[in-house]
Amino acid sequence: MDPATLGTIGSLIIKALFPVIDTIIKSKQEREKLKSEIIKTITKAEVSVETELTKRLSIDKDGSWLTRNIRPLILVYLSVICTVLMFTDGNLFGMVIKEAYVTMILSAWKLGIGFYFGSRGVEKAVSAINSIKKKK
Repeated sequence: MDPATLGTIGSLIIKALFPVIDTIIKSKQEREKLKSEIIKTITKAEVSVETELTKRLSIDKDGSWLTRNIRPLILVYLSVICTVLMFTDGNLFGMVIKEAYVTMILSAWKLGIGFYFGSRGVEKAVSAINSIKKKK
C-alpha cells in the first residue's frame, strides 16, 4: 500500500512514526513488514470513519425536516442571538458596539459559517464519491 493514498491524519501519523521505526528496528524486512501493517491498519480505520460518516449523512438527508435543516437553523440562531445581544446591551441609541461583541460575533460567524459550509462540502464530496463507486 502506498502511504500517499492515506488521509491527512494517517499521513501525519506515518510521518511521525516511520522515522522512529527506522531508528529502532534494524532489520529492513521487519521494518517494511511493520510499516505495511501500520498502513493497512490506518487505511482500515479511515475507511471505517468514512463509511460511518456516509451513513450519518444519509440518515440526515433522509430524516425529518429538522435533521435536514439543522445547520441553516444554527447559523440563523447564532446571527440573531449575537445581533440581539449587541443591540440590547446599552447600545440601542448610542450605537457604540463594544469590542467584546465584535469578537463574539466574528467567532460565532466563523464557527457557524465554517460548520455550515464545511459540512455541506463534505456531504457533496461523499455523494460524489458514492456516485463514482456506483458507476464502477
